[in-house]
Amino acid sequence: MTPDIPPVTELMQPMDFNADDLAANREGRLGNNQRQRLEALQMRTLMIASSGFMGIGIAAATFFYFAQVNSSLVLQLMGIFVTIINALFVGMNGRQWMLLNADIRNADVELISGTMERVVKADERMNNFLLRIDGNDFYVKKELFKLFRHEVPYRLYRTQHAKILLAAEPTP
Repeated sequence: MTPDIPPVTELMQPMDFNADDLAANREGRLGNNQRQRLEALQMRTLMIASSGFMGIGIAAATFFYFAQVNSSLVLQLMGIFVTIINALFVGMNGRQWMLLNADIRNADVELISGTMERVVKADERMNNFLLRIDGNDFYVKKELFKLFRHEVPYRLYRTQHAKILLAAEPTP
């Protein structure tokens, strides 16, 4: 491996995987640490969804209450609008929970290999750091972005359903 390409050990800590996870990924399955990480993400999604459902539901109920007390069509419409927003919010989080659940149950990992392309997408307020390999885009934090090299072959491992980046390694 050339000296300017960081070894896989430097990618482990920022991507939160270990040697056992990488060995499991090479066999096409999730590692134990990665499974725990996905389960934590699933629990977090559930907590966000339930908290949001309660909070937005209370806001909608408040609009409906004051609409009825004041005979206000505007407040009634706002209650309907907030209820629709609540349904969309819960639906999006429910979808994420189901994708994570499918990844945890199947425990299969997708391998993507090819030449890495590093892209910085400038926005008005900030830069977005993108890793592109074989037509697949992965938005990452700046610290992780710096560890990859442009136009160098890599193997990336991700979940099949939620498309979460699990591990990476330079290809010799």
